[in-house]
Amino acid sequence: MNTPETNRPRAAAAVWEHSHQTGARLLMLLALADQADDTGTVRVSPQTLDTLAKKCRTNPTHVQALLFALVASGELAVTYQGEGLSGLAWAVYRITLMDGPAPSASPRKP
Repeated sequence: MNTPETNRPRAAAAVWEHSHQTGARLLMLLALADQADDTGTVRVSPQTLDTLAKKCRTNPTHVQALLFALVASGELAVTYQGEGLSGLAWAVYRITLMDGPAPSASPRKP
């Protein structure tokens, strides 16, 4: 029998199981996981920033601050930054929790 737990994408399952984030950072990581492939990789363009902002009920500037904080936490990594054909900046991120908890993360409190 399929349950919501078994239907959950791999990236989202990894975030729920291993993330130490709370509040807006957790919500952002889950929004990224929702768009990630099975390896936890997600491409973020200016349009994606707008989508993430809507999902997280915030603005694109706050999305960028949250992405920076998640990278600093070790739960998200930047794998590429560049410009598309249109000249707009974009980046590729990987949710590092796909391999278990981030090494810099402290243990969860019950």
